[in-house]
Amino acid sequence: MPARYRRLWILLLVTMFAPWRAWAGTQVTIAAAVGPDLRTVTGTITVTQTSRLIADAKDHLYIAVMFWACDSTADALTEALGARVRAGVDVRLMTEGLYRETITRRCIDRLEAAGVKMVNHRDALRASSFGAVLHWKVWIRDGEELIIGGQNVGNYENSSDGFNFLDRDNDVLVRGPSVADAETAWLDAWDARGGAGGTSAARAAVTAAKAQQEREHLRGAANYAHWLQDPATRMDGNCRVMMQGVHATPNAIAPVVQRYLDGSQRQVVFSSPTVRYDYKESINTRNTGLAVHRLMRSLREDVRPGRKVVVLTNGVGGGMGESQTWLRARRDHALRREQWAFYGILRQFNELVARRSAVANRAVTLPLAENPNVEVWTYFQYIHTKIWLFDRVAAMVGSWNLDENSTDLNPEAAILCLDRPLRDAVEADLTLALVNAVPEISAPTGSADVANVQNY
Repeated sequence: MPARYRRLWILLLVTMFAPWRAWAGTQVTIAAAVGPDLRTVTGTITVTQTSRLIADAKDHLYIAVMFWACDSTADALTEALGARVRAGVDVRLMTEGLYRETITRRCIDRLEAAGVKMVNHRDALRASSFGAVLHWKVWIRDGEELIIGGQNVGNYENSSDGFNFLDRDNDVLVRGPSVADAETAWLDAWDARGGAGGTSAARAAVTAAKAQQEREHLRGAANYAHWLQDPATRMDGNCRVMMQGVHATPNAIAPVVQRYLDGSQRQVVFSSPTVRYDYKESINTRNTGLAVHRLMRSLREDVRPGRKVVVLTNGVGGGMGESQTWLRARRDHALRREQWAFYGILRQFNELVARRSAVANRAVTLPLAENPNVEVWTYFQYIHTKIWLFDRVAAMVGSWNLDENSTDLNPEAAILCLDRPLRDAVEADLTLALVNAVPEISAPTGSADVANVQNY
């Protein structure tokens, strides 16, 4: 069975039977933002910024997230959105239909009852896009501000500081011309799925904003040479927003990453919660046309002496991510209540799940680490961050993972910038994460054979 089908069946089983509403939840953001003049300004934990965006909204709020939980921080955002609806703000949300019809039904019902217009993506169960899930994490306020990155809505994200055994993750707050690009893509997706409320007025406003930005020389290919040749402006907020659709059409992210990876001169550092792709199987089956295959080939074969790639991902500490967080919380709860038998079962099951998840990741990352110019590190807890740093120059923040679903199937969103403050923020975040990670070593025989990894 192809990997994406296996993942979908696992997802269906988990969503049917796991009591996720009890999550103890979490997450932290990168604090950078591109300002009105394309300069980086300060930022903070995402839930603080999203709450401010909601409070500041005067005309509209356009949101897309894969998962909206039923817990304290998510409920507070739901109430705040309802208040803006009552104040006359046009609030719209796109979310993943697979979750909406299962474990988040009650949460989404509350949003709809509050007057939030909804679109539920159902691409995962369509024959033409089977397994594709809406993976955007985007907030747009009044055409003026954008939050884009990797975070869903729930305690497991919102209550995290990156070190408290919830999710470590990153978003970026953006102001300026990039917001109009994101809003255009968001409106296209809304219309394509029959969203209610119409978009003609919003489109007219975005078109007018783009025209004004061109007159002010804040966008347009005619300005590229000036921006990039002038040392004073080349690292001053030159950004590209990529809102990828189903089957990576339009606005595919993987070719952009491939171009920057191939063009790197010294070092590429990136974080991806999963690094999943059976490279050898793809060669045996001659299924080598996927974007993820080309990226994996570059990492395995094309990183030569003089260049270095550092990969940060999940190991035993991260396990299965949010479900591992839930299992750990239930285990600790049983310990506090001195339910020794239940605690013992949960402890062993938690460790088993974590090891199996780590083995699945290591089956891909160990062959990467066989290249002496590639290092693989695993974080001490779950890391959900998807950030890239190319030669300490270009920085990317988004929802895009290094796996087949993100590169070739899911709707994904990311922003890539040449911007000093964002570069510095991404570099600091990656450095801090690596300090709290451990290097992945080869299998006992020196071979990356998965059978040997299974014995760890």
